[in-house]
Amino acid sequence: MNPERGKGWIHFLLVLLVLSWGAAYPIVKFLLRWLSPLELVLARFWIFMPLLAFMLWHWRRSILVQIRMHPWRSLALALLGVPGYHIMLNLGTQALMADPESTGSAAMMSSILVGSVPAWTALFARIAGQENLSKLQWLGQAFCMAGVVALATRGDLSSMHLSIGALLVLGAPLSWGLYSVVAKRVFDSAGSSLPITVFILAAGTVITSLFTPPPIFSHLAEMPMKAWLALAFIGLISTLAGYLIWSVAVRRLGANRPSVYIYFIPVASLAMSALTLGERLGPSTALGGVMILTGVFLIRRHSR
Repeated sequence: MNPERGKGWIHFLLVLLVLSWGAAYPIVKFLLRWLSPLELVLARFWIFMPLLAFMLWHWRRSILVQIRMHPWRSLALALLGVPGYHIMLNLGTQALMADPESTGSAAMMSSILVGSVPAWTALFARIAGQENLSKLQWLGQAFCMAGVVALATRGDLSSMHLSIGALLVLGAPLSWGLYSVVAKRVFDSAGSSLPITVFILAAGTVITSLFTPPPIFSHLAEMPMKAWLALAFIGLISTLAGYLIWSVAVRRLGANRPSVYIYFIPVASLAMSALTLGERLGPSTALGGVMILTGVFLIRRHSR
């Protein structure tokens, strides 16, 4: 029997998720005109807090049951899924931009490192005894990573070098890989993964706020309406809906299979940037896209 049968709707939601996460990159560039990186992290979470508060109250009994069953794992997920990923990514990117040797390659290095999420997820899932990949699937992972490098560097590797900023950014994919694997354990014991995910978002947002130095949101009043609409999109769609879709996918498909879709985010991001910001696409873009498609084919074709 095909294990994917009846799960096509989950893959469809993952495609929509990739499109929303890909669209988030040019939107983030736009919003950074008014907000600092850490302010933007908080703003995209706090904008849906009223809705999140309602969901917390609605699912309060289910959330309490899950927290009692997995107190330390629930706390770990709140730390890994929000501050662990977003703060490390933003601090690392800031450090790269402040480094004279990395300024021109900050976005490139961040894209490559964040694109390594599926590989780290596969490694952690194997260590945890959840899933194992065949040799051809690992080859597919290598093809995908090479495609991400081709897309991020546009074929020029000369400006890349290892730095403290790069190591900080690396904390983001490590956090998300661990988050997905730990979440699978917690979600498997729940009737639904949505209530505990709502708790993770709420607790993670509060913890992230504690790491953000004042003053915060000092320029919100200067933002035009189109910036508020952009913030609402990445808050409600890319973030809130994104985390909820991810939780359903991890519970139903495991940690590995949903993570493979992350390889398509650079493709979606470049396409959105070309459409909205007028960025040019070159031969390396086509090469990277083909390599990612080849890698995903190998991973899915030889899944067990």
